[in-house]
Amino acid sequence: MKAVYTDVLIIGSGIAGLVCAEKLSRTLNVRVVTHSKMQSCNSYFAQGGIAASIGSEDSWEEHLADTMEAGAGHCNFHAAHLLLKEGKNIYQYLSEIGVEFDTNEDGSIIFGLEGGHRKKRILHAGGDQTGKFIVNALYKKLQERKVFTYGTAADLIMKDGRCCGAWYKTESGADIAVFAAYTIMCTGGFAGLYDTTTNVRQASGSGIAMAYRAGAALCDLEFVQFHPTLLKQNGKVWGLISEAVRGEGARLIDNTGKLLMEKIHPLKDLAPRDVVAREIQRALEAGKSVFLDISVIADFESRFPSITKMCRAAGIEPGQGMIPAVPGAHFTMGGIITDDRGRSTIEGLYAAGECARTGIHGANRLASNSLLEGAGMAMKISETILQQTALEKMPENHGNAAFPVEFAGNGGCSLPELHVIKEGLSRCAGIVRKEETMAGFADFLERYPSIKPDVNHSLSDLEKINAHVMAWLAVTSALKRCESRGGHYRSDYPHPREEWHFKIIERRIDIDEQTAALREAAGIFY
Repeated sequence: MKAVYTDVLIIGSGIAGLVCAEKLSRTLNVRVVTHSKMQSCNSYFAQGGIAASIGSEDSWEEHLADTMEAGAGHCNFHAAHLLLKEGKNIYQYLSEIGVEFDTNEDGSIIFGLEGGHRKKRILHAGGDQTGKFIVNALYKKLQERKVFTYGTAADLIMKDGRCCGAWYKTESGADIAVFAAYTIMCTGGFAGLYDTTTNVRQASGSGIAMAYRAGAALCDLEFVQFHPTLLKQNGKVWGLISEAVRGEGARLIDNTGKLLMEKIHPLKDLAPRDVVAREIQRALEAGKSVFLDISVIADFESRFPSITKMCRAAGIEPGQGMIPAVPGAHFTMGGIITDDRGRSTIEGLYAAGECARTGIHGANRLASNSLLEGAGMAMKISETILQQTALEKMPENHGNAAFPVEFAGNGGCSLPELHVIKEGLSRCAGIVRKEETMAGFADFLERYPSIKPDVNHSLSDLEKINAHVMAWLAVTSALKRCESRGGHYRSDYPHPREEWHFKIIERRIDIDEQTAALREAAGIFY
């Protein structure tokens, strides 16, 4: 196996990974390992915008209050207030690197409104192309720095309890180990493991699974946000219909003409996403169809160019005023536990973006806080690394002795196919959950062995290995939380319970293995 050395290894190239790369590569040797082109990340497709309380009639305190309410009593107040106070600095940084946010004719910023926000504070670029504009600006900055390496990260490299980098496999099958003083996980969440999803295929929880195998602490994996409005036609998910559409006045109606959210929540169509998604799901299960009535938006095509293009590709003409909508998996609140500087529980390993659990989003993320968190935490991590008085560069032979033991294997991969895992997770840990179905799926997954990646595994094997452990962690975490809160809704425990308030379900491989051994010895199964 070829070995290379760098100061900083970044795994993933969404907004968090790109901001870290842009900041750190100014002075340090940085390598970004990413699947392929920039369009293979969720950040690129983010339509809604980035929330920042920088308007004259807004404040970070009000933004914090909306974030805490959406988070359903599960937010980390300290982490949330530290991030939201940085809204202006994050906006200024993105502007400085070339992101042109939408403005009025007089040059003032256009602020949009989205679900859960009581003030207009959403910044957009290119109408509904905010993520694309941000990612393009960051890539343009990084083009000349030659930081990108293309491949699929397989596993972290550990030595004496410290993360020393990771190894990855290229499309051609070559295996390469990257040794680094600092490793930053920016691989996204696991909402791509659901059948109906806004996410790219690569959002399968691979980075979370790698950190778990290495011994990092995880939590909040039961909290999955389902976006209320996806466009699905003839069995195909075409994409997301941004919350900004409802912010501009669109209303949810069923096929009888009934306004769906009128008497459900004080914020009606702009209620928190979990509330709206469940109401749409109820209507669909009752045999109804649900639509977004966009007839009140006079300039829909110019305001939402990418959504207009998507609708027409799916055979829907927006000019007719109705777009069919279904809910789907969108964002995962849990992941690798980090502190307010992005440090995980493993020395040398940081995490940012959706794969990290900062506690900012609680049990249900507030709309458009994801790009803010991705950029903000990446800036914090970069600042922390750059402040180190002496960068700990790995000696040239560090870890080489571990190659034969750590990476050799027979390549065995007797795991269920990816489509089976996706179907099971969607059916048993979707918008509405209950013990019986979750326990059945957990039992199914536990019939298969936990597998550590080795050089003889193919790229498809690596995908299944990580999907298997990620799905098991998600469904068993949901089984453990015997209440409903935010994005986690159980029909057998339909209300929040006081004893679960601020309680987290922490997952570590050493603890889980001990628990499994005790259960097996006692003959206890899900």
